[in-house]
Amino acid sequence: MIEKFPFLNLNPTLNPTLNRFCYHQYDAKRYAMDYIIDANSSLVRFWSSKRLPFEPKGEALEARNRLRVALAGLHPKLGLRAEFLSNDTSFCDVENVLLYNVGMPSFSATGRNQITLVRSERRPDPTPEGNELPYCHYYSTVESSTELSKTAVVTRRFELPSKISSAAVWLNARLAAKAGRCLRLSNLGMRLQVILPASDRRGLPTMLKSLLDGLVSSLHCHNGSRLDVVLTRLSKQLGVDESVLESGLMSGPKELGSRSLIHPFKQSVQWNPADELFTQLHISRADGETPSCVMEVFEM
Repeated sequence: MIEKFPFLNLNPTLNPTLNRFCYHQYDAKRYAMDYIIDANSSLVRFWSSKRLPFEPKGEALEARNRLRVALAGLHPKLGLRAEFLSNDTSFCDVENVLLYNVGMPSFSATGRNQITLVRSERRPDPTPEGNELPYCHYYSTVESSTELSKTAVVTRRFELPSKISSAAVWLNARLAAKAGRCLRLSNLGMRLQVILPASDRRGLPTMLKSLLDGLVSSLHCHNGSRLDVVLTRLSKQLGVDESVLESGLMSGPKELGSRSLIHPFKQSVQWNPADELFTQLHISRADGETPSCVMEVFEM
C-alpha cells in the first residue's frame, strides 16, 4: 500500500522504484539548508546539509516541520528505532539530535513503549536519487530490538520518584549506586527498563529527557563549582537535607569521572552530564506494581 503524506501544501512525487512518496527540496542557491525527506508508514529518512538545531529558524524550521508531518505518518508498532548517521565527529547528544530537537510529541505514539537510539559515525548512503548529504536521520517502527546484547559493566536498580525530574531521578539513582570501576569515556551504550503500573498511561517520550539527564548525571561526581548555591536550590527543589545532596554530588562512585556537573540556572539548576558518550540507547517500558527503573551501561 502506498502512503501519501500531505507535506503542508506540497505535492510529493511518487518514486515507482521505491513504491513510496518522496519530498525533495534541493536548491543550493535558494536555500540555506538543503534537505530531502523520504517516507512511508514504516520508515522516515531525512537527509540534510546541516545538523537540525534546537529551536530552528528559516529553512531549518521548514525542514523540521515537514519532518514532523512525515513522522506523524509512521504506523505505531511495538517501538521506534532512530539512527543518526554522519561522519562529522563533533559533539553529538544522540537523544537531542534525533528526538528533542525534532520535538518529543512527534514520537508520542511510535515511541510510547520502546525507543532505540543509535549514533553511527559514517557517511550516510545517497538519497534514492543519488544526492549526497552529510547528515541523515533514519526512523523506523519495529516489533522488537536485539541490540545491546553485551554484558553490563554498571547496573542501577531504584524506585522512580513520584514526580520525574532530572534532580529526583539523579538522587534516587545516586542513592542506589554501588562501587564501580571507571568507564571508557567513549562509545558507551545504555539499556533502560522503566517499570510502571498498567494504569499509568505515560509514554516514554514524556519522561525520557529527565530520565537520561538524571541517570547519566548519577555516573558522575561534581567538581564543587558553585556548590553552596547549587545545594540551596537542590534542597529547596527536592525537600532533602543539603548534607545528603552534598554527599551524593561530591563523593561515591564516579564511573564517568568528575566534572562541573550542575550549575545555577535562572532560579533553579541545570545538569551537565556527558550524554554525548552514549552512542546507543535502548529504553523500554514494562508493567509492574512499583514504579521503578533498571539501568545497565555497556562499553561498546
